Amino acid sequence: MKKTLLFLAVITLFAVKSFSQATEVVIFSQDGERFWVVIDGVLQNQEPQPRVQVSGLTKEYYRVKVIFEIETIPDINQSISTTDADGKRVNATYRIFKRKKKYSMWPHSWEEVAPAQAQTQTIQLQTEGPSGRPQTRPQQPATQQPTVQVDQTTVTTTAGITVRLPDGTVITFAPGAVIDPQYLDYIVVEETVDFQPERPVATRPINYPAPAPTPAPVYYVPGYTGAVGCPIPMDANSFNRAKNTIKNNSLESDMISTAKQVASNNCLTVSQVVEIMDLFGFESTKLEFAKFAYDYTYDIGNYYEVNNAFSFSSSKQELNNYINRKR
Repeated sequence: MKKTLLFLAVITLFAVKSFSQATEVVIFSQDGERFWVVIDGVLQNQEPQPRVQVSGLTKEYYRVKVIFEIETIPDINQSISTTDADGKRVNATYRIFKRKKKYSMWPHSWEEVAPAQAQTQTIQLQTEGPSGRPQTRPQQPATQQPTVQVDQTTVTTTAGITVRLPDGTVITFAPGAVIDPQYLDYIVVEETVDFQPERPVATRPINYPAPAPTPAPVYYVPGYTGAVGCPIPMDANSFNRAKNTIKNNSLESDMISTAKQVASNNCLTVSQVVEIMDLFGFESTKLEFAKFAYDYTYDIGNYYEVNNAFSFSSSKQELNNYINRKR
């Protein structure tokens, strides 16, 4: 197995003039599974953790790989964005959860990042080994020496940077990251080579540090705390546009086809499902859509409310039997 190579190096900091606006991403596991995070091929945490924070992200998109400590859980591979729908930079939080025996990672919350302007200066930084004497990087064949650019408010690096604070907190920054110079005294530079996690084989207890508090969840249906079938339901404006599109069809067959397209590409609440069902004139069409929409409904614990849209008890019973077979 290839291992991560650590080195302490002499870092020369260059004076630049820049307008930097870095973001951070937090990834946490809802049920506490520990994992590693690899962003654009660079390992972000040396030990598996249930919550990983990556700061100093300057690109708009990153490729993320989540590798679980438990070998039987498949890796998660997906792209994440550091901007919102309007192109504004945001700090984003992603939640890993298990749904229908499969682990997924979805946006949990985000906040806009205010832009910052920086002045520059030149600094000479040297790290020290355990004995207090400067250490140089071991000889390696033709690899690029990482450099760090610093200004009065930020530090930019071309390689992975790890900051280890006096209280033991470890923060990892991706290549091209922008960080605060207050961390300069605690920088440890890392070079990651083709990371393959070494999963634990011993069963003896390991004392892991307590994870940081999980961000407060966002409730899209007031008062609802039950099971969730999909991550974020449609907002009112988007749903009203979709509903009008369904209504504009003259044939019921075209209406149900459009309604299924809306449901399969979005996430609905139970009340939104009922509103769409009320657009249909035939009981059979209502039942067909109610069955289809179950897999794309946020508050599935409230799905019994769909029965209010039916005229016949036989339709209610058939829907109930259908849901029971899926569980």
